[in-house]
Amino acid sequence: MVPDVSVVIRAGEAEYHGLVEVDLGTMSIPRAARKFGLFAGWASTGAFEAHHPYLPVILFLTTSERRAESILGKAEQRLSAQSHRAYSLAEVNLLDSLVVAVSDVVHRPEAALADPVWTARRRGAGLRLAEVLHPAWERWRQALDAGRQRAEARRAHRRRLARDPEAQRRILQARWEYYKRDYIGEYLDHVMKLDPEDGEALDALIEETAPMTEVERRAYGFYLRRTRLNDDDEPRDSKETVPFSEEEREAIGALHRVYLERQRTILAALHLRYPRLPWLRTEIRHLDQGKLLSGWSRRHLAQNLKEALRSREAADQRMTEYLLWRTAAIEQERRRHGVTGRLVVHTRARVGRAIDEERLRLCVGCEELFPLTEEQHAAPWQETPCPHCRGAEGLLASSEAQARGLIVLEEDGSWRVRHAQIPGWARRGQSTPGGYEGEVILKLLEVVGDAAPRPTEVRGERLAGGGDG
Repeated sequence: MVPDVSVVIRAGEAEYHGLVEVDLGTMSIPRAARKFGLFAGWASTGAFEAHHPYLPVILFLTTSERRAESILGKAEQRLSAQSHRAYSLAEVNLLDSLVVAVSDVVHRPEAALADPVWTARRRGAGLRLAEVLHPAWERWRQALDAGRQRAEARRAHRRRLARDPEAQRRILQARWEYYKRDYIGEYLDHVMKLDPEDGEALDALIEETAPMTEVERRAYGFYLRRTRLNDDDEPRDSKETVPFSEEEREAIGALHRVYLERQRTILAALHLRYPRLPWLRTEIRHLDQGKLLSGWSRRHLAQNLKEALRSREAADQRMTEYLLWRTAAIEQERRRHGVTGRLVVHTRARVGRAIDEERLRLCVGCEELFPLTEEQHAAPWQETPCPHCRGAEGLLASSEAQARGLIVLEEDGSWRVRHAQIPGWARRGQSTPGGYEGEVILKLLEVVGDAAPRPTEVRGERLAGGGDG
């Protein structure tokens, strides 16, 4: 597609581009319509960019007003049809912005330059050439300015992200919240090469929402050195291998110590409030080994506490029902024997211990005694989950647990569970610590609710076996 004339007119800071078609009355209207179809294809494919910075104006010079109106009408029809067949919104906008103007002064070109003799598509008649050419250039100039502003905003955004690790962290958190993931795994390839405890500390750093401390900022440098910004200026993990430096090792080690102390303070305060929760004892021993809570435990601390309280309450209720049934079962068994038998052989303590041997189990994992249900007692071949930790392995009968020294038979015939020693830092916990840890405690208690019971001893630690009377 080759126009008759291609013009560039400079006026001040403006540079107008136009393509001129000359009709001396010999071009049929259908042929003119086909030419506009070619112009539309040339514009929609972006071929104009090889010679023009923006889409030039189409100027059509003809011999009469009637022919000018017919040509302009055909141009509008062809461009509208092409716009309806466009595959993208960008193509539609481009075709809609194409300026077409027609004038009947082909024999008076000096009038076409200075007089209001032009009729433009969607703008009407009585326009000067500058008024026809200016809008296309103005749109291009505004687009350039907007592009420069966007580019500057992107550069400022990049500089801000480079200086502000918390901004990066918020983007990561928002992205994974959008995808409803239960973890933030953006930098797994880098973190998995580290010591597991260093990885846990870095994962916890990504999940935190409180303003970073100096220790956290230093440790976050691990992510900054392994981050790239994508085309949308969002932080993404770099696929390049960055050596793990001694400075990073020290920063992450310091972060691990801070988070370990923080988690110990929180769990110590919870243990002071809820001392009989097996889940808390297990997590406290995990921390006492110098290991941070796992990602699941960190993210679901309130949920785990709530479930542990429900399990403790249900287990206590189950133990209370067992004790009531046990008392009746002991008397029923003793009535089957004479007075001498009851006094010498079938004492309450012995009968109670025999019943406990069949009905009681000790979970080695959480160090809790619990009674079997009727269904579990009737089907010993099936797995019996512990009501506290849901574990089905490491369950011992009372005699075996006693032989291992895990439970002790007291003089009054009751059982006492010998729990592993709770570390000193957990026993010295405050009920409501201050600072960040205090805020976490208050949030946890708010989630659990005031209605959550403080478990009291329901003879779960000491199971009465009855005297020998």
